[in-house]
Amino acid sequence: MFGPYSFIDIRGGREELDDVGRSRRNMVEVAVIVKLVQKLYKAWNHSKEKLSIGLISPYAAQAVAIGDKLEQTFQNHEKFKVKVKSIDGFQGGEEDIIIISTVRSNNGGSIGFLSSPQRTNVALTRARHCLWILGNERTLSLADSVWEALINDAKQRQCFFTADEDCDIGKTITDVKKELDQLEDLLSGESILFKNSRWKVLFSDNFRKSFRTLKPSYAKKWVINLLLKLASGWRPKKINVDWTCKGSSYVLKKFKVENYYVVCSIDIIKDSIYEQVFKVWDIFPMVETPKLLKRLDSIFAMYSDDFVNRCKEKLFEGNLEVPKSWSVSHDIIRFKNNVNSTKLSTDASACAIDCRSYVENSKVSESLLLMKFYSLSTGAVNHLLSDLEGREVDLPFEYYVASQDCVVADNSVHISSQVGVGQYLGESRGTILRQLFVTVSPKLCYAVKKHILQLKSFASGNLFGNKKLTDIDDIDEMAEFKDIPDTFIGIQPEKYPLMITFHKFLMMLDGTLGNSYFQRFRDVRDSSRHEGRRSVALQTFIRKNEVTYDRFLSLYWPHISEKLKKNLDPSRVFIEIMSHIKGGLQEGEACDSKRSRQHYISLSDSRISTLSAEKREAIYNIFEAYEKMKMALGEFDLADFVIDIHIRVNNGNLPGDKMDFVYIDEVQDLTMRQISLFRYICKNVDEGFVFSGDTAQTIARGIDFRFEDIRSLFYNEFFMKSRNCEFSGRREKGHISDVFSLSQNFRTHTGVLRLAQSVIDLICHFFPQSIDVLAPETSLIYGESPVVFEPGNDENSIVTIFGHSGNAGGNGWALVLTRLSLYGMILQERKFPTILVIKLSFLR
Repeated sequence: MFGPYSFIDIRGGREELDDVGRSRRNMVEVAVIVKLVQKLYKAWNHSKEKLSIGLISPYAAQAVAIGDKLEQTFQNHEKFKVKVKSIDGFQGGEEDIIIISTVRSNNGGSIGFLSSPQRTNVALTRARHCLWILGNERTLSLADSVWEALINDAKQRQCFFTADEDCDIGKTITDVKKELDQLEDLLSGESILFKNSRWKVLFSDNFRKSFRTLKPSYAKKWVINLLLKLASGWRPKKINVDWTCKGSSYVLKKFKVENYYVVCSIDIIKDSIYEQVFKVWDIFPMVETPKLLKRLDSIFAMYSDDFVNRCKEKLFEGNLEVPKSWSVSHDIIRFKNNVNSTKLSTDASACAIDCRSYVENSKVSESLLLMKFYSLSTGAVNHLLSDLEGREVDLPFEYYVASQDCVVADNSVHISSQVGVGQYLGESRGTILRQLFVTVSPKLCYAVKKHILQLKSFASGNLFGNKKLTDIDDIDEMAEFKDIPDTFIGIQPEKYPLMITFHKFLMMLDGTLGNSYFQRFRDVRDSSRHEGRRSVALQTFIRKNEVTYDRFLSLYWPHISEKLKKNLDPSRVFIEIMSHIKGGLQEGEACDSKRSRQHYISLSDSRISTLSAEKREAIYNIFEAYEKMKMALGEFDLADFVIDIHIRVNNGNLPGDKMDFVYIDEVQDLTMRQISLFRYICKNVDEGFVFSGDTAQTIARGIDFRFEDIRSLFYNEFFMKSRNCEFSGRREKGHISDVFSLSQNFRTHTGVLRLAQSVIDLICHFFPQSIDVLAPETSLIYGESPVVFEPGNDENSIVTIFGHSGNAGGNGWALVLTRLSLYGMILQERKFPTILVIKLSFLR
């Protein structure tokens, strides 16, 4: 750090105007400069050689602040000279060691006249032997100036350092932050205070909110000092802070600060190993603490004995307690075996026990178990504290173990989950990564894009950026992605990670290949694109001429022969056409052709088929009639577009950017042939793909989907073809991608899940080959079972539920409808004499 040239990153400093509001200063940088001069003096004192030091800043107020701190300390040393001046005052001068204080530290990259090349040149050329630059890397890198290049150059030369790499400077920053009453900046598991501590410290949302409101202000300093000592391994000897739970032997810790209690516990998290961590739940006035302890007691009562005992184990190094760790070769189970038992029973006592198999009895929104814990950086806390409009900011948080297994998986993975679980996408390291996120729903895509943009903003030091975010209900898909051309050629690096809909993905493939699919349609032949973007004429054509299920039902189905469609449901026919005849893909089939009549009818011989050969014959006849009508009308469907892209890619190479990682969310909304398109855009088959979805909530009409099908597809179309094994006759073994099932539900309670599982069990019983068998969902939150009833034949269900008040809002009722495809199967199979529509009471 103290060689001929260094850039020292000062994190946690705050720029401020001086007392007259004309110039700027940064008191953290002032304190660091004073400490550096003191260290230089101490080293010089042994040699007594002549040494001159120049302290330079672009701001006069900073020079004054430095001079005030140094006062007359080094004025009487003839051989140890210290000069403090602004950049303008240093022109023409040279010193042995130059220390530059850049001052600026903000989220927007604003550096004022520091961006002046002339001033920067003066400052950088004043040193004879050593040049040390102090500054905020994030602020200076965001500025469009020479400073970004200077910092990158320092990193390449291995001359870039963070201030806390030197213990003395780290302590100096901590001390000055306390003195300036800026302790909130230090409330961070990754700040200078905790970065090198023995214990990892996790803070809850509740603790952070309570900390901000602490009165008097010096109580914050005392809390920080306490947590600092606890993180270092200190434990009080004379005062008993342990509180043993009544329902288990788990131990909470209460530390008294003024009139508050800081409530903490030792927990265990899984990373590359299992390791104890220090968890801070909240800080409460003393009179309110018993309420929190009672709630936590009921939670800890459900912890397994093994987990509790490991939390209580202690390891000492001298007088300090340090965290214990264990290998991940043996799982450490947090909750007792009976929690979230999913076995159904008709026995009343068994059901009663099952109703009590939960961890927490609270509203989902108020749950302590579902509360996020953060290992926060100083920047993250600054973001939250400076959010004056009260909007939430997305921050990295600790995810639960099953999700972590997905993230750290070494190879491509498939993630299946059910409603309310959420899918967690892979994380990879690298300086420049081309990452692509694709989903069918524009609203879901926009929601993900909004969160990712906020995380990027957080990482770059900006709070929200300059872009005003649209309300999610007002999303216009084409307008939302107009900043991304319809091509993978020449995408600007700042656009990554790309977050697009599947429709946009198709348009980008089409634009990359050239000779667009839409050139065959006379209405848009000469105006499909302009400068890589869709023309208004093309947008209008797609909107009016793409055959969706609704268009198929209203325009095509009525013109199909009654003889052909006898006993056939239109939704089932549309599924068969889109997912099997035009969208299916089995081993040995070409991606760029439709399934033949003979091959499609032969599917009836499969043990999973619910359609006879005769019905398949009729459906194929309907398909041919549909194709003739569609061609005559000059229309197309998505399957036509997909097959055309396969044909063009197979006839030549796909130019443009290739992705390092591809994340396909809600994959259940895609056909096999649509999914196979992604192999063209990413060659990183071993670890570059994450497919996540939920087979229980398919939203795309015409889709018939099972996770086992996509797993087989990935092996045959992605893995085998990437190794050119399809012609060698050799079959590689052991490369089937992993499937992770995320079953913990974060949105609802045990009562609703038990009813939902009973419906799933019925479907699995009557249609065992038509649905993926997934692990039952679990919840940590207790809830009463929903009320199920069947209204009489002459009753109005809404009136029965809500009466004649005319106000159905606020009571938390919801209507559950079956999927159209499932409804069609039930009608065709005639398994049930009647179809019941039920209403469920969601007790919140």
